[in-house]
Amino acid sequence: MQSTTDTWELELLQRMDWRGFELLCAEIFKACGHEVEDTGNGADGGLDLVCSPPDAPPFAVQCKRQKSPVEVKAVREFHGVLAARGIARGAFITTGAFNARSREKFDDQAAVALID
Repeated sequence: MQSTTDTWELELLQRMDWRGFELLCAEIFKACGHEVEDTGNGADGGLDLVCSPPDAPPFAVQCKRQKSPVEVKAVREFHGVLAARGIARGAFITTGAFNARSREKFDDQAAVALID
């Protein structure tokens, strides 16, 4: 069960524009010690950030600021972008949730972390 504070914070995130959400995600990864490259691809450009942890290979991030569930198609497309760019790992972050099909298809894959 979500607390009132959790609901309030989620509502704030969902009111941000897509760019603000991307920048917030970048700052969180920077605070964790990662170097972060903003790809500048704009809304739905395939991937939004490339993060380089200090002692691990880089990974890509897709940020989706939305209320509706993320469909499996969006996660599949992100997975395809990772493969096309030769990036082994990625994180798909949303202010919504992932639908059941997305969870079934990608929850157990090490290549894409689903974060909602």
